[in-house]
Amino acid sequence: MACANCGGESLIFIKQCYGFDDSRERFDLFRCTECDLVCTYPPLPPETLGRYYHSNYYGGGDEDKKTDSKFHPWIEALVRIANSSRGRPAIGYLDQYHPIDVNKNRERRFLDVGCGRGTFIRSLAKLGYSCVGTEISHFSVEPQANLTIMHGKLGDLNLPEKSFDCVWIWHVLEHTSDPRETIREISRTTKPNGIVAIAVPHFGSWQSSLFGKHWFHLDLPRHQFHFTIPVLVSMLKANHFEPISIRTLSWEQNVYGWIQSAQNVLFYRKFPNGLYSLLKRDRKIVDQAGIAIWFWGFLWLAMGAILLFPAIVATIIAATFRKGGTLMIHARRLEITEAFESEYL
Repeated sequence: MACANCGGESLIFIKQCYGFDDSRERFDLFRCTECDLVCTYPPLPPETLGRYYHSNYYGGGDEDKKTDSKFHPWIEALVRIANSSRGRPAIGYLDQYHPIDVNKNRERRFLDVGCGRGTFIRSLAKLGYSCVGTEISHFSVEPQANLTIMHGKLGDLNLPEKSFDCVWIWHVLEHTSDPRETIREISRTTKPNGIVAIAVPHFGSWQSSLFGKHWFHLDLPRHQFHFTIPVLVSMLKANHFEPISIRTLSWEQNVYGWIQSAQNVLFYRKFPNGLYSLLKRDRKIVDQAGIAIWFWGFLWLAMGAILLFPAIVATIIAATFRKGGTLMIHARRLEITEAFESEYL
């Protein structure tokens, strides 16, 4: 087994962890001794891995239900607010490093890699930007002006070179079978001085270290790779990206990560990620809990309320030391001939 980043063949076993949906499943994590990238082993073939991306994973509650809603309405509203604000930092950096005439602002082209049901990229298209979303899964997205949805792997779509001003790959890179090749393809399709925005679970976080196999954001086996700051920065630099912002503070991801991971320590064997499944209106958890779902639901929600304030405090402190549970990097695409020696860590 060779490392997907550096090609090194010296990988060491770290630990065995539970499957996200089924605590009876076990998956091993290995770390490359040369570049420190962590991978899930054994790697599952695409046809097997595809079964973990059922319709309920994207939203809708029931396997046969195709809707934009993934959570209860009040949770869904918060998620959509967070999604709508995702684009502001990247567009701000784009204005700084790649300014254009204000009258031509809407001519900028945006790409969302792994767009899911297109909630985020649709919000940008409504503002008049020219937008493209890519997604492997084949489900319908409502047609919309200024928006094109393409199905398939990024490298197979033959997108034009240097065609996008800004690219988002938000909690997607960890799902890919070849993260290095994915970043290389993003680099090829990004204009010079364009911006890439990447978010992944932070394997170097305090959450990951403290909760280990119970960490909510492991999401095995869907997450095939697990990133730290040095690993992701090295991948970006190797593909002509200059990191301009590195953050580990994500309110919607990190606070909940503390709460669910703490509950997993107590309940994972019986109900893996039980509160999350309840908030998603997952029929599987309802059927498994039977008539006792009201008891478990009350218990999980009560514990969540008790843990909320400590989770907020832990989120702030962890992010101060760059140890938050989510790693977000904005980077500028350099000209191939441009050299840089800056240190960001």
